[in-house]
Amino acid sequence: MLLFLKIVLAVILVLGGLAISLFWWVKRRIGRSLINYSASYALVNPRWQQPARLRLSAGEDEQCSEAMKALWREIHAQGFERLVDLTDAERSFATIRIAVKEQHWAAAIVEAENTPPTFALFALSTENRLWSFGNGPEPALTNAAMHWEVDSRLDPATALEKLQAASSGQTLRPIDRRTARAVYERAYAARIDAQLRLPFVPAEVEREAAAKNPRATPEQLSQAVELSRNLRNSQLQEAILDQYRRTSKIDAVRWEEISENLHVIHSGLSEEDLLAPFHDYEESDRIDQLSSQMTAQGYSGQKLFEQISAQLGNCFQRIGSVERPVSATIYAADRDAPDQGSARMHLYQAQDAEDRPVSGALLAANAADAKAQMAAMGLQQGKIIVESTGMDSLDELIMTPREAAIAARANRESILVSALRALWGNALLWLPPTLIAGWNLYWGTPFGWGDYLSFVLATAAVLLTVAIVAPMILYHQLLKLRCQGRWRQAQWSLNLLRRFNWLGSLPKMTLDIEQAKLMGSKSDTAAAVRYWEQFRSELSEEQFLGGLVQIHDSCGQFDEMIQTQRRMATITQTPDLVRIDLAMALSRYQGKTEEAENLLAQISAAGLSEVATIGYHFTRGLICEARAQHQHALNQYAQAVELTQQFRGNPLVQAITAEINGYIALSLKRSGELGKADQLWQRVRPLIEPHPSGQALIRLYES
Repeated sequence: MLLFLKIVLAVILVLGGLAISLFWWVKRRIGRSLINYSASYALVNPRWQQPARLRLSAGEDEQCSEAMKALWREIHAQGFERLVDLTDAERSFATIRIAVKEQHWAAAIVEAENTPPTFALFALSTENRLWSFGNGPEPALTNAAMHWEVDSRLDPATALEKLQAASSGQTLRPIDRRTARAVYERAYAARIDAQLRLPFVPAEVEREAAAKNPRATPEQLSQAVELSRNLRNSQLQEAILDQYRRTSKIDAVRWEEISENLHVIHSGLSEEDLLAPFHDYEESDRIDQLSSQMTAQGYSGQKLFEQISAQLGNCFQRIGSVERPVSATIYAADRDAPDQGSARMHLYQAQDAEDRPVSGALLAANAADAKAQMAAMGLQQGKIIVESTGMDSLDELIMTPREAAIAARANRESILVSALRALWGNALLWLPPTLIAGWNLYWGTPFGWGDYLSFVLATAAVLLTVAIVAPMILYHQLLKLRCQGRWRQAQWSLNLLRRFNWLGSLPKMTLDIEQAKLMGSKSDTAAAVRYWEQFRSELSEEQFLGGLVQIHDSCGQFDEMIQTQRRMATITQTPDLVRIDLAMALSRYQGKTEEAENLLAQISAAGLSEVATIGYHFTRGLICEARAQHQHALNQYAQAVELTQQFRGNPLVQAITAEINGYIALSLKRSGELGKADQLWQRVRPLIEPHPSGQALIRLYES
């Protein structure tokens, strides 16, 4: 007992020391990051810190600085009289004074925000041509509508002389308070837009930053570039949205409603900025996966944004575009975007350009979309091995190439091989502590505290490995026993599976529907439905109806199953799969071959997953058989059976293969090949007999 307490105390001390070290390390890193950020921000050119638009409003009388008073005395000496003091909320309520000269032919703008304060004198012709001279900061601008000249050495007297000379001979508009404010806001916007039209050059920003602080570190210079880029993009977004608001004639009330949900896409955005809006809809891993897929297909910029939006159920709608200050497109976010049509996981196998086999996972709207994406990525002979459905979603882990390759192999391998692969894949977890514990046992007593610790770690590692591998084995065994009609053993496997599913490797919904199907297999339909009903609030409508379909199937209530399938077809995110299942049921149990054929006519077989293609050919065979086209039926059945061979490790596929072979026997018998028919029938009859669908086939064959 004393030895055990010593071990516990040692572990606590080690963990406590690690926690303290981690705390100080994190604290130091955060402090260093804040210092670097402050230093980097100081290197950013002030032009990137300006707002893209001014929003001037009447301000309160504030105590002006001595520098502001001195500049105002110089301007007042030139005959300018104060009209109003305004403030700009975007620039921390900086004071902007507007003054006019006698007869109001010229106006003066004095900005107290700058250090030292700056001024601009301007005049406006009746043709709206603007002239301005001042000592404010860049940018200057000259175009067909304006000449805005800046010179840091300019004084008010010289600026007035230049203004008089430039506007000489022109008919000038009198300037009042409202005109002066509007002219200055528009001129400011035009100057910022001219600056934003220039390409962003990181090297230039680095040179400017290095000139301000030659001792800045490379990390600080790089961060200053990133800060400048982000600030410039903020200016661009503000300018673009302002331009869109003006050209679209949206009223102020409506603009207030929609402006928060607008996103601007232009060529200056980094991939991170481009993807940022999507994180409100999906997890980061899925967004990164979609970005990788679309980039591999050659998409970038606006096209990349649109493709990802389409995969997420068109969560962004294009509402307009502008060409000023740069070409950009505006999208509105649909906060209530439905999941209908959003991307789902698809596991694929294909060949690359050098005919090497490759496997992986794609996020796509459906199997056809996934195949189109594979073709765009240059992959050949692409096959969709598994696709996520409402009732059976693939694990997000298979997005990584290694996990995808393992999952692809698992569809072809036996459960024993898959289990051995899983054990070996987690060898680093259990092998080292097991070897150490074995070595200590080999040398025998007396055991020290290190020996006991190795035994504890080895036991924990083995238990964790069992928690990883056991659910896979037990679930396979459950499916196998259920397909064989061994209901009691299947129930025992399910109970054991619930106990070993510590890590949640199998979703709770999967275990719940298996329980309901086992109850239904015992002909206790009402109990099975009641059991499934209790989970309705936790499930989507598609998931709930999908479960009901499986319960009715296991009970042999085929009319109720078809009725539920019809409801499911109106809401499903995988319409092709539901249409195939419905067409199959109509053909098998109600003889409605025309409706079944109409359903299949809505489907492109080339765009189906491999599993769905099995059902497609099987249903085609059923339709042909109902029309006494036995040879055509046999051809369709043969294609379905051939496709099942690549999934021979899956008990459910083994069960459907047995049933297809039963229908092959039926076609052979009806076409007169009794010997072949009976030979095949004797082999498959025991496999289909435990199930209600098999009973229907037995009656057909033996009648």
